[in-house]
Amino acid sequence: MDKEIWYPFGRGNGVEPGFKLNNVVITHLADLIYSVMIHFDEDDLFLSTLQLVQSGDDFLIDYIETVYIESANDERQILFLQNLALANFQL
Repeated sequence: MDKEIWYPFGRGNGVEPGFKLNNVVITHLADLIYSVMIHFDEDDLFLSTLQLVQSGDDFLIDYIETVYIESANDERQILFLQNLALANFQL
């Protein structure tokens, strides 16, 4: 089964005019691994799991996987999805 490919963090930068950003939640999962949940208008919710690498005094994204999540307003469901993303990332 093929995975759908999304822009990093879901909508990219300026991909579709008129979309408004509602909320961003960044969660530290492990050493240099983070999940970023981004909620746009229309209940578009994206979960990106990314791994950083240090480059001098800066950090670069070494790997990112972004998935679209059906409308999820329940905070418990969001926490479950973050943990699921970490488990999938570590596999």
